[in-house]
Amino acid sequence: MCRTLIIEPGNDDLFGPNNGHAAALQARLRYPVNSLRIQGGHSDIEHTNACWGRLDQFITQEAGPVNVGV
Repeated sequence: MCRTLIIEPGNDDLFGPNNGHAAALQARLRYPVNSLRIQGGHSDIEHTNACWGRLDQFITQEAGPVNVGV
């Protein structure tokens, strides 16, 4: 099982805002979790508290066990 978290900038200056790319990826996931949409551009994602909070939640509560050496 591989859970995947998608974080999407609301004003993506690389792929274009609201281009549907994140939604298309989310729809194809076998084990989806709630995605995160932040304010800002493509290169602003890691500069938001919302991003770090959501990553922490994903890693500690949703990602599942890590199989080291597999």
